[in-house]
Amino acid sequence: MMLSKIKRSMAIFAACALLFGCAQSAGSTQSTPPGAPAEASQEEPAGEEAEDAAAEDSGTAQTSTEGAFLDPADRVPMRVGALKGPTAIGLVRLMNDVAQDENAGSFLYAFTVETDPSAIAAQMIGGELDVALVPANLASVLYNRTEGGVVVLNINTLGVLECVSADDTVEHITDLAGKTVLSTGQGATPEYALKYLLDRYGVTDCTIEFHAEAAEIAALMQEREDIVAILPQPFATVASAQNEAYSIRFALTDEWNALGEDSALITGVTVVRREYLESLAEPVSIDFFLNDHTWSMIGAMTDPEGTAPLIVAQEIIGNENIAKAALPRCGIAIEELTDTQLPGYAPYQGERMKELLSGYLQTLFDADPSSVGGTLPGDDFYYIPGDS
Repeated sequence: MMLSKIKRSMAIFAACALLFGCAQSAGSTQSTPPGAPAEASQEEPAGEEAEDAAAEDSGTAQTSTEGAFLDPADRVPMRVGALKGPTAIGLVRLMNDVAQDENAGSFLYAFTVETDPSAIAAQMIGGELDVALVPANLASVLYNRTEGGVVVLNINTLGVLECVSADDTVEHITDLAGKTVLSTGQGATPEYALKYLLDRYGVTDCTIEFHAEAAEIAALMQEREDIVAILPQPFATVASAQNEAYSIRFALTDEWNALGEDSALITGVTVVRREYLESLAEPVSIDFFLNDHTWSMIGAMTDPEGTAPLIVAQEIIGNENIAKAALPRCGIAIEELTDTQLPGYAPYQGERMKELLSGYLQTLFDADPSSVGGTLPGDDFYYIPGDS
């Protein structure tokens, strides 16, 4: 019964103010969902009728915190890896809560943050991590390299790549013709997204110079004013804040959408080792992690004031004001709903995730099969809550 409740809750995280104040499940020590803004726990819970009405209005089952968090006695270890950048930003509130209390989440979490996607990939392949937040194309590569040994759980980050330049004539991807562009993410989303867009827009004479870290490029831009860079948030905001000559010229997401492709530009997803996923037995379920992660993302999106210090604490960037300014542009994969009676938020997971991610991977595959590991993942790549 507990798992049926959590699976129902994964469909939609609506009425946030209502939910932050809901009663906990029996035996739980949590007063608020992990990652939720602390002040939200002071909200008065609304009645059951309001919750049911919102569920009926949205056409989707309403979430409930009842049964949504495991009793501490049932919790098992989970090793989670993330990259120091936008994919980790939606996780920082959960990381902070667990640092203060190991029982703050639904698992006994141990977090690892790396700067290099290949380091996370190696740890996943070697069984040193159970869950990882990785570039979208790398998830497919891992699926192929492990012969189906990883499963994708959600989309955690949408498009966050932006062009930063001091050149006012740079307004679109076509304006990169004849220029040298600094970028990160060789072998990952930044490289393949940028190359795909250059090709689709007919730009053949743009040189891409790859660097290991976005912070490295931002440091160069602090000293020079002649750089054109493609940077992920929050580093695009960092670069433009550190040197007032620079500004964000355009977003790759806008250039992608202008093509009218039947896909979306996706930066990061969350994957789990299939062996670990299949080792979980009731009352434990990966859905509890998805619940924790979603609340953390909602907290990051709705409470930039409280999240900015946590971004700095994780050394993603070093300035709270810049972190706060960057947060709205960080592509946290939570959609604010406007067609429900109560305000709500929907994560990108289940069938919704599969539709968007499969379309994106198909686009990359059509352009360069090696970008997704040579072949497209099968249906077993996509975790659908409730499926047997």
